[in-house]
Formats: sequence, structure tokens, C-alpha cells
Amino acid sequence: MSHEEVFLVQSGSPRLVINGEESELSPGQVALAPAGALLRLDNDGPDEASPWVTTSVGLTAQVADGTALTPAWTR
Repeated sequence: MSHEEVFLVQSGSPRLVINGEESELSPGQVALAPAGALLRLDNDGPDEASPWVTTSVGLTAQVADGTALTPAWTR
């Protein structure tokens, strides 16, 4: 990721892995993924997880297969 991202869990218990460090989050918890981090977000729980994610304009990222992406909401 070219910019940091902030995750606020609204519901569920997603698992966030940032640079190999794993955290299971619960509603109300916040996590910060710094620019340049290797990031993975999983939801293995029985309930749907709803994270609210924010970043700054211009974020780009590269997925595992090397594909570059720019989410529409970051333009």
C-alpha cells in the first residue's frame, strides 16, 4: 500500500495481519496499517465482519499476484 490505512471494526471479528503480525479485532477496535505494509484481512468467524476503512486520496496497492490496483474510492 502506498498510504496508511485505518480500520475500525463495526461488527464481527475479522483477523488483520500486518507485516506478519496477526490480530483478531472486535467491534470498536481500531488498527493502523502503515504505508508499505504487507496486509491481509480475513473473516473466519461465523458472523459477517464490517470494517470501516479510511485512507488518503491516491492510495495504490499491489495484490499477491503482482497486479496493481487503485480503488475507485481513493481517487
